[in-house]
Amino acid sequence: MVGSPEFATALGSAKECELHLRLEPEVYDSGNGPEPIFTAFCTRIRSIPDALRLATVQWRRRTPELKRPGEYAEAFRLLAQVQRTDPEVSDILCVCEVSRQSTIVFETGCRNIFAVRNKTLYTPGTDVLPGITRELVCEIARALKIPVEDSGVLTLQQVLKADEVFATGAISGIVPVVGIDDASFAVGPITQKLAEKLSEERATYYKHREFYKFPK
Repeated sequence: MVGSPEFATALGSAKECELHLRLEPEVYDSGNGPEPIFTAFCTRIRSIPDALRLATVQWRRRTPELKRPGEYAEAFRLLAQVQRTDPEVSDILCVCEVSRQSTIVFETGCRNIFAVRNKTLYTPGTDVLPGITRELVCEIARALKIPVEDSGVLTLQQVLKADEVFATGAISGIVPVVGIDDASFAVGPITQKLAEKLSEERATYYKHREFYKFPK
């Protein structure tokens, strides 16, 4: 798997890379009963950014509810294409144009996306990875009495009008988004408050979360 053309394309000429091996806490039911999900993929060694600049790309993962190595490799390949003309871009924002007036937002290449508008938190609820950190951030927001809309569609038009934008990942936690294409965003108070609270609660959350137990 690691030596496949997908990984070679994603990694390009990088001499150093990370091999990610992950047993997912969720299970997949193919109709024959629940099965544990195991994924493995390679990425270039990159530090966690302090903020993200995103470029919209017309692309979406075919199985958004699962982490497929080939799909993440494709996301890295698309990012590499964008960075050839704009090296300041740190990730892609996966979108689908449904009309001239509406473009649906899904997620970044490797993170869930959030937008804050009028003190309400929005994140796409369909055709996206139900990330653990995404779930935790929504729980924290509700505990802080911040209204959360996490079950519907989020459009690019809504995101570009947002007061704050950030992305979440299992490793990176909350990362502010400071730019999407030509639009700019400031790091706002709700992003900062959620990031502070997340850093306090992540260890406890992961410690007590129930993981799949293999039958003996």
